[in-house]
This record gives sequence, structure tokens and C-alpha cells, in this order.
Amino acid sequence: MSNYDAILSLMKQGINIFNSTDEFYTNLCYDYIYDTKKDIALHDRLKLFYSNISLCDSGCTQTSVDLENFTAHCECQFNDFSNNDIKNEEKAENENILLKLFYL
Repeated sequence: MSNYDAILSLMKQGINIFNSTDEFYTNLCYDYIYDTKKDIALHDRLKLFYSNISLCDSGCTQTSVDLENFTAHCECQFNDFSNNDIKNEEKAENENILLKLFYL
């Protein structure tokens, strides 16, 4: 079995091999099927299958991977900067400057 076939087989079982916190890598008793019919030690699973790459930007969570199309699906939290406190502080400071200029 090629490494690609092994990856596809594991992914079809719901294992996210690109996520080092997936239960496959963290649970000693995780039940999975592998063609060698032998269990792979927990620390060896990381060596064999985890590619140590990030498919999503920092702060995002990978939800799935499509190996056939070579795409990753990521969930990223949107930050609305229009309502943040820094912008409000800057607005108040600008208003104070305008008032000072008006009264000069």
C-alpha cells in the first residue's frame, strides 16, 4: 500500500491526518483499520502520517481536506474592526483636536 493510499484509507475513516490533535494521534486505543493488520504505536503514527504542515492560516481551524482536489477547508473567525475600542478612542481624540482648532 502506498503512503497516498494509506492516507486516503485513514481519511475515509474520518481521521484528519493533518491535525496533530486528532484523536488518531492522541488516543492510544483509537480504533482504525490499516492494511497491515497491525496496530501502529501512538508516537509512530505522527512520524508516519503527520506531515507537520499548516494547511490553514494562523487562528483558523481546519475542518476537512480533499486530497483528490488538493484543497483544505478552513474556518476562520472574522474580526470586525469597525467597532473596536481603539477606533472609538481615535475618533474621540480626533474630535478633541477639531474642537481645540475651532476655539483657537
